[in-house]
Amino acid sequence: MKKSNKTRILASFLFSMFFLTVFIQLDINSNWNTDDSKDQKPQDDSKIDKLKINDVITSFIRINGSATGVGAHNWTWAKDEMGYVSQGTGDISDPYIIENLVIDGQNSHGGIEIVDSRNDEMAMPIYFRIENNIIYNVGAANSRSAGIKLYRTLHGTIRNNIISSDKGGNYGIHLVGFSSWMWPPYMDTTKDINITANTITETERGIFIEEKCEDITVSENIAKYNTLAGIYITKGCLNIDVLNNILADNNVFGIADTGSNNFKPPGDYPDPMYGNMIKNNTIYNNAYGFYLAQTRAATISYNNISSNTMNGMYISGASWNIIANNTIADNHDKGILMVMGPSGSFRNRIYRNEFLRNGEHAVELTSAPPFTVWDEFWMPTYWQNNWSWYKSGIMSPIIGNFWDNYTELGAGAVDADDDGFGDIPYAFTGNEDSSPKWNDGIEGHTIFINDSSMWPGSPYNWTGWASKKFWCTKGSGMWNDPYLISPNEFWDGKIDAWGNDFGISIVDSDTKYFRIEGLTITNSSLAGMKLYHVIMEPEIENNNISFNNGHGLYLEAVKGGSITENIIRNNKNTGIYITNHSGGFNLNEKNHIIENTISGNGIDGIYIEKDSDYTNIT
Repeated sequence: MKKSNKTRILASFLFSMFFLTVFIQLDINSNWNTDDSKDQKPQDDSKIDKLKINDVITSFIRINGSATGVGAHNWTWAKDEMGYVSQGTGDISDPYIIENLVIDGQNSHGGIEIVDSRNDEMAMPIYFRIENNIIYNVGAANSRSAGIKLYRTLHGTIRNNIISSDKGGNYGIHLVGFSSWMWPPYMDTTKDINITANTITETERGIFIEEKCEDITVSENIAKYNTLAGIYITKGCLNIDVLNNILADNNVFGIADTGSNNFKPPGDYPDPMYGNMIKNNTIYNNAYGFYLAQTRAATISYNNISSNTMNGMYISGASWNIIANNTIADNHDKGILMVMGPSGSFRNRIYRNEFLRNGEHAVELTSAPPFTVWDEFWMPTYWQNNWSWYKSGIMSPIIGNFWDNYTELGAGAVDADDDGFGDIPYAFTGNEDSSPKWNDGIEGHTIFINDSSMWPGSPYNWTGWASKKFWCTKGSGMWNDPYLISPNEFWDGKIDAWGNDFGISIVDSDTKYFRIEGLTITNSSLAGMKLYHVIMEPEIENNNISFNNGHGLYLEAVKGGSITENIIRNNKNTGIYITNHSGGFNLNEKNHIIENTISGNGIDGIYIEKDSDYTNIT
């Protein structure tokens, strides 16, 4: 996909500004004298003259890290004879640096290639960085040239480079490992490489990683307008982390991961320690956002996969992968399409994702593979894919995905018991989500907890009732693990009491610890929050309790409470009202009211009645 004229003009402008910045920086560096200049190493002007920073290089730079002897084009040659390396000794604390070069591939060759750079003659690791370079016109058509290529190379960083090509069939950054079919760990492969903050446009594959590369991090890059993929990973690669990249406007795939971690027979449980991690990427306006094929044990999470012209994710013959916590939205055809592929798609876990406004949220066209599937204990196991999974271990609730059209399933598509899950499964072509995330609001619009007795004597206690609601985020009620009422993945923490007496009312809680944090409580008639006979040091922190028709916070017979950093404004009566109206033994003591914002309330900001001892207001 070619850029518009406006985009080309902008690119030309940015290119010109780069040269201007370089000239200015050179002038500053040549005229600036510091007080400690006597402690600096003298510059070797003869080496600087060999390669001016503003020169456009039209030759192909190829460094063979293992080459020796006369005429060897190794790191020493690149630094001492050619000046391509500006500084460094190759040590971990002083890596070789190739920087600030402008390379014109003249539509005939690549830019920089590093081959067999692993250890020096003393068997010490060689470290290097390639940074702040501009490489353009990479390669002739379909020549498989690359702006930067590493082959069987270790310990490198590629960052802040700008790479582009006018011809199809070339790559921006190309990593090639070792083609032997040995099982891992792979020796003499490309390993321990960090690719970060590069901008790559108009190549075939922006970042191309193949042939069993291992321990590669690809982060914070921009890959756009590439004809096949922004990032393409293939042929048995292991431990590839793809983090925080922008992959957009590519003709086919935003990212493709094919054949990673697949060195075991198809039915065998893959080793998760070798799985790739694809996380926090923004993937939009490609034909397919994510293509996952014959890859195993990858974790794909917290990505935004949206507005792709075909499918958000296309899964073919991939197994044992975790696809969780992604936003999959506004994809024109399907959010996720899963098909069998050559080796079957089985035992994938797809859960805690949000499916929003896709043409069709999900389609699974799979069946049992023609072989036995073995689990991690070498026992035969089921093959089906799971569209819901345990929240945090096998003793925790099963949690599925959020489907924005859940209510279209009919009258049963509600959450009557407020557990945060729809009461009927979400069915789609080929499978179903047995525990879809769904919250249709707090029943009755208020939270009421009475812990005076156990179930069924008090059906609203902490253990048997409140702890199972979507608004109770976690906790066991112990002093070191209090129940927590706060915003979470099921709700935003907003309580509109709809004119009921209280937004939250907790009474007779004398054995359980709890914390209420991050809520917004409005529109109650008596108080936004009421605590009555609560003696286990309740914590009320960072809430907004405002615009209620009575008090903001009402405390009666409360002991050891911590009321901290809340916003309590514009309530018609008092902001915080502390009393012991119930009489009897005085429980209202040792409450701490610290760093709250209290303003605009109708009567008082804080009102403390009799028998409220040792109240600390700070």
